[in-house]
Amino acid sequence: MRGFGWLLMITASVLVTADVHAQAGSIRGVVWDSIAGAPLADAAVFLWDTPHQAVTDADGRFRIDGVAPGEYGALFFHTRLGEMGASPGPTPVRVESGGEHELALGTPSMPTLLSVQCLTMERPEHVGALSGRVWDAVSQVGLSGARVTLSWQAPGAREPHTLETWTASDGWYSTCMVPADVPVLLSADFYGRENVRREISVRENQFAEATIALYETEPSRIAGQLVDRGSGSPVEGAETWSAVRTFARLRTGAGRSSSRASLRAPICS
Repeated sequence: MRGFGWLLMITASVLVTADVHAQAGSIRGVVWDSIAGAPLADAAVFLWDTPHQAVTDADGRFRIDGVAPGEYGALFFHTRLGEMGASPGPTPVRVESGGEHELALGTPSMPTLLSVQCLTMERPEHVGALSGRVWDAVSQVGLSGARVTLSWQAPGAREPHTLETWTASDGWYSTCMVPADVPVLLSADFYGRENVRREISVRENQFAEATIALYETEPSRIAGQLVDRGSGSPVEGAETWSAVRTFARLRTGAGRSSSRASLRAPICS
């Protein structure tokens, strides 16, 4: 009889254990680097106030099994967050009995980080914020230490105003001091590589994003002959100027404006 009692206790224990495992659910998902636009490997993912945790693989994926039904807060930690100075709060997740639940986690986006940064600093009126990434056009790898230049013409000013900033280790740049609602010329250079200047505009207290791709370029040579229009004879000892777009503005008597710059070039006869 005593042996039969032990058998009942063992059977009940097995049934209870099986029932607990049957009720447990699992959480799987991916952690994403929102700024780099890539999965985040080696991120520690855990459920707040529980022993459940996992580490993401090379594709940013993770899986946590054996989670009892209930509501949890999912968090993750990575050195990337320390570099950003960011600390995302917990993401709520509800686990149901025997269920498998998808969860997506990610670092704060650049607009979010820049908004926080701009809100915590003193800024003049009528400015906006700009961020973007400078990368190699072929490999799409971010270029660290690239110089980003913004230039604009203030009303009544003879010379353009300029603002310079540099990209971080991941190729991203940002500034909270872009003049609002005026045309701004944006350019970048990296060890002699430059992009074609582009025009942007940012609204007051708003955010804009502009990516800059840099290509490997080779110097070009312009050759030609300068002749007198009347006689057709070559002109010796003259200098030629190639008109290209820059920041200089000239105003005509009729009030019209134009942009012009000059690049000195040799005459080839």
